[in-house]
Amino acid sequence: MRRKKTDSGFGRAKVAIFFAVFVILVVLFSLIFKVLKIVEQSKFDNYHRFTISVANNRKTEVISFLPSDKKIWVIKIDGDLQSNSQNDLNRFLEITTDARVENSSLNLDNEVPVLMSSVLTGFGNFKTDLTIIDAFRLFLFSKTIPKDFIGTKNISTSLQSLEVDKTISSLFADAELVKDIKTIEITNAADVPNLGGRLARLITNMGGNVVLITTDNAVGKESSIFYTGKKTYTVDRLSRILGFKSVESQNLGIADIKIVIGTDSLPKLVF
Repeated sequence: MRRKKTDSGFGRAKVAIFFAVFVILVVLFSLIFKVLKIVEQSKFDNYHRFTISVANNRKTEVISFLPSDKKIWVIKIDGDLQSNSQNDLNRFLEITTDARVENSSLNLDNEVPVLMSSVLTGFGNFKTDLTIIDAFRLFLFSKTIPKDFIGTKNISTSLQSLEVDKTISSLFADAELVKDIKTIEITNAADVPNLGGRLARLITNMGGNVVLITTDNAVGKESSIFYTGKKTYTVDRLSRILGFKSVESQNLGIADIKIVIGTDSLPKLVF
């Protein structure tokens, strides 16, 4: 009888050990999966320009990190936008941002490394589409940049768009897009006035060359970027920013690239 009890006790111990190991493995694999998912969703790659908007309930500013130039630009908005929303900021500056950070207690007077440190340490309290890995990388990058290479530009909301664009285009031009030297035509088929002009302003501020803006009387649903020959950096960059599909075409007329704005883009416009 003693032997049977001993065997029974040993068996229960083995089951408990196997169960504990199983639980540990499940938790471990779950953590690994979550980390891999966060890494996959991270956007800042320590190579390409990365621009974020930061806002509290009083004001908004833009911070642009330039790893290739080892610089950071801070755009401070003097005056009130219609609201502190991302759409109003993008419309005023006519740029695209890669992420946003919002918190009512965020101190925008702090230097960039201090600001990014507060974002990282209080990450769970911020409204943001950064990942924790992005926040960590941006903090590390900001710590490596000397103060002399962190520039600040103040832009008043009272300025006209042409005056704003002079500053923005000098700071936000994409060197690879400029090097691509592709001509661009824009057709507004969304039945919304001035969409073509707004997109042209965005592309020009990025360093693109818009040569023609037209309006199509026939309203089209599908937004597309048409190109001939090899798919270039400009096509790929614009497709990612706008969320438009890219389509190879045989003949586009006067431009190398033609962008058609359709009604399907209206709920998610970035310009």
